[in-house]
Amino acid sequence: MTPTAVRCPLCNLALAPQDQAAACARCPFRPSDCHAICCPRCGYSWVASSPLVRRIARWWSARRRRGERPPVAPAAPAVVSLAQLALGEEGVVASLQSRRPAYLQRLGAVGVLPGRRLRLRQRQPALIIQVGETELALDAHAGGEIFVRRVLWMTGS
Repeated sequence: MTPTAVRCPLCNLALAPQDQAAACARCPFRPSDCHAICCPRCGYSWVASSPLVRRIARWWSARRRRGERPPVAPAAPAVVSLAQLALGEEGVVASLQSRRPAYLQRLGAVGVLPGRRLRLRQRQPALIIQVGETELALDAHAGGEIFVRRVLWMTGS
């Protein structure tokens, strides 16, 4: 039980400490173990918030009144071209979009297929990717034809 007056969130009845004690007398739990507050008018029960929770709520509402927003990292696009990956970053092949069918066939033959995981190893003078245990050198044009979903964690080499 709390020693200060509170209001019922449901019916807005102001409860003095003695009202809270009277409502708790009907409760089947032992009052010493229970931190719930029960409204004698509507019967609604709730747990009183701690001073820390109230302080955080006041701080948060003050920030919202001032128009502040929590810091949010900009969302990375779900699918990017291979050329947009950072060195060492991993991705899962989402699609291959090329007007060169023979080139697509060669990429498929060496394992660059949708669903496969790859890692960008080098950018210059050629794109070097690792697919499984295989490292491939690709021309710069291929970086814009292979689209991957970024993997959000890094794994060992």
